[in-house]
Amino acid sequence: MPVHYQYIYTDYEQQHHEEGISRIALFLSRPASTTLSKMEWFSVLFALIALVAFSSAHPAETHSIHASLHRKRALDGYFVVDQAEGDELGCSDSQIDTLHSAVIEAKTLARSASDALAKLESTGSKSFLKWFGKENANDAMRTAIKSNNYDPVADVKPPWERNRIHDANMAALSPTGLTFVCIPYDFALCGPGAVAIAFQIGSISDNTGPLVTLCPPFFSSITWQNMVDDWRTSGWDKTGKVLLTSGFSLLHELQHIPQITGAERRCTDVENYAPAPNDVTKACYHPYCCEHIDGKDKVQNAQNMAYYALDTVVNP
Repeated sequence: MPVHYQYIYTDYEQQHHEEGISRIALFLSRPASTTLSKMEWFSVLFALIALVAFSSAHPAETHSIHASLHRKRALDGYFVVDQAEGDELGCSDSQIDTLHSAVIEAKTLARSASDALAKLESTGSKSFLKWFGKENANDAMRTAIKSNNYDPVADVKPPWERNRIHDANMAALSPTGLTFVCIPYDFALCGPGAVAIAFQIGSISDNTGPLVTLCPPFFSSITWQNMVDDWRTSGWDKTGKVLLTSGFSLLHELQHIPQITGAERRCTDVENYAPAPNDVTKACYHPYCCEHIDGKDKVQNAQNMAYYALDTVVNP
């Protein structure tokens, strides 16, 4: 029986370009009875994406290096949409606590990877060759990945108490900040297995910065120790489910956001053209796929960035 791996992190702009506006319409229609201000805001948000993002070129392909550096400096705040009484959208206090822990874990993973890549000899390590490829084993790529994919994540901060957004609308979101929002099960956006979804919408509206939506599986009970022990014993060789924490998921998701990585090093979800046995996911998430895709894709795939970081923690 096909195995649907339960760690799906989506670069929305990339994946849903092919699915078209019908997917947006499906999302906006659920739940039909919702008339809350947050729902109205999401309607505007996804309508913008439908009208503009799917008909335009990928931002990472059009911005200059100077613009990339500017966008990396522009991320100056971290916000979370909290859950008002009777509201479906937004994060509860316990979910915000989990988000805080996930940010700390993502930072820990990123620092571990950065520390490993600070060593000149790291390009010859098993971890580097497995997740980034022999053809990328050079100082230029080592430095680029360290400086753009890991160092900025190590600087990300959890949303402060004062950075809670109580009434989410386009005008309320910081155009230069990163905002998190929790999505309930009954929204089509969080389909089976979906953990988190990144929206890069800064290029659509000057009023809005990047957004990361957190689906219910993001708040699973998998602990850091569960993940580390599982990876230490069988992580690379697994063909079944891999135990990954919300912090791992967040590190993956942040690779999609050019305000963090810069346009030149923004990662995507590479197509799953090297699937593990029974792997039916569309994108390359499983360790087997991440190990067996081409070198040019290894340094472009967000999951490879996350696996390398995890590997430096478990096998320093």
